[in-house]
Amino acid sequence: MYLSQVFDSLFGRILSYGLLKLLVFDLAKVNLKIGLEGEIEWKILSG
Repeated sequence: MYLSQVFDSLFGRILSYGLLKLLVFDLAKVNLKIGLEGEIEWKILSG
């Protein structure tokens, strides 16, 4: 019983850490995409 509780909490932490990492990675990708598109638009407008 106790061992399974420890395993569950450990697994839960790994899972939530993985989800958090995915979320941060997705946000970084979105920001990069927006940044690149904004830069391209700015170059077109200014050039």
